[in-house]
Amino acid sequence: MNKLYLIAALFLGLVIVISGIMMAVNNQNKNCDLINNQKAKDDCYHALAHETTNKAICDKISDTEETNHCFAHVPD
Repeated sequence: MNKLYLIAALFLGLVIVISGIMMAVNNQNKNCDLINNQKAKDDCYHALAHETTNKAICDKISDTEETNHCFAHVPD
C-alpha cells in the first residue's frame, strides 16, 4: 500500500511541475505589452492572436498591413 501512495505522490508532483512550466511559457507570450520594439511587439500580438484564436488581439497591432493579415488568418 505504501508503494501505491508513493507512486501517486510522484505522479501528482510531476503533474504539478509540468503545469507550472506550461503556465510560465504561456505567461511569457502574454507580456507583449512589455516589448519596446514595435515590430517585435506587433509580431508578439500576431502570434498570441493565433495561439489563442482571439481576433480582438489583432487590434493591438500598430502596423495596418499586419493587422489585416492577423484578422484574415486567425481562425474564428
